[in-house]
Amino acid sequence: MRIGVVCLALALLSACDRTEPRVTSSTPRTPSPSRAVRNAACVRCHRDVAQTWSGSLHQRSWTDADFASVREPNPLCRSCHAPEADPLAEPSAQEAAMGVACVTCHAPAEMGLPGEAVLGSPDALSRGPSPHPVVRDPAFATAQACAGCHEFESQRQPGFMMQTTLIEHAGSALAGESCQSCHMPQVGPVRRSHGFIASRDPDMLRSAVSVVAARPEAEVVTLTLSLGRVGHTFPTGDPFRRLLLELDAVTPEGLVPLERRALTRAFETQRVGFFKEARERADTRVGGEDFEPVHRFELGDAHASTVLWRLAYERVDVTFDRDAPHVFDRIVVYQGTLP
Repeated sequence: MRIGVVCLALALLSACDRTEPRVTSSTPRTPSPSRAVRNAACVRCHRDVAQTWSGSLHQRSWTDADFASVREPNPLCRSCHAPEADPLAEPSAQEAAMGVACVTCHAPAEMGLPGEAVLGSPDALSRGPSPHPVVRDPAFATAQACAGCHEFESQRQPGFMMQTTLIEHAGSALAGESCQSCHMPQVGPVRRSHGFIASRDPDMLRSAVSVVAARPEAEVVTLTLSLGRVGHTFPTGDPFRRLLLELDAVTPEGLVPLERRALTRAFETQRVGFFKEARERADTRVGGEDFEPVHRFELGDAHASTVLWRLAYERVDVTFDRDAPHVFDRIVVYQGTLP
């Protein structure tokens, strides 16, 4: 059995609370016969937006290879990664391809919007009369619109938070800005990008953290980390993400590994009755509770060598080996040499 853990029992709670919506458009039409049909209509009419959504992390939420590496047949995982499918069954090819679709956010089934009405933010500009009603919901332009899938507690362990991105955001220097301001930047006078740039984007990763490398002595290297323009701890999100500090000695024969140091949420499991419960042991992520900004490395016998240092962003599967997990995705954020 995978450690409660591979999804660490990835549990989705109920959708976020919203302010009472306000209909600002004309008479509702008859609903489309299915969610897929309705979504296809969105794509046909909003081709420019659909083009950026297609291939995005939202659209690939079920089919993405990284997610497939740790995917479990858990209804609560499916609720976010295949939200247009029955969470008790494997999504169809069509439902899987939709991922987090237009209708998932703009016409969530649980809200019971009238007819063909869709959600929109109060400050969104219109390019002309809308062929369907638009519900101007203030919460749609805030972090609460993202809460349902980006912050939740373990279903197995109520009170144990699996993802804490919104809590982190509320305590950050950018608490006054919405998630959308970074992850859906303005791309024109009337709309935001629906490419949902995030942790697969090297430029965004570099903007989230800064590193100062120094060699105050021949035997010592220090790497000093600090948060950049980011409204949460880094990395945030699921427990499969970590930063890795790496030092290698540059020798005539090639690179010789010196040290690897992970910055992550570290968990341990303990048995409670018939079940195993996960507990957070430490949070050494940048900005986390146990974060140390200055990392000091003693070089020992490598003191006469040039040192190559790196900061890498990795996704790992800790199912079988927490100390040497399988790395299924990696981006080198920064690197340099110290003679």
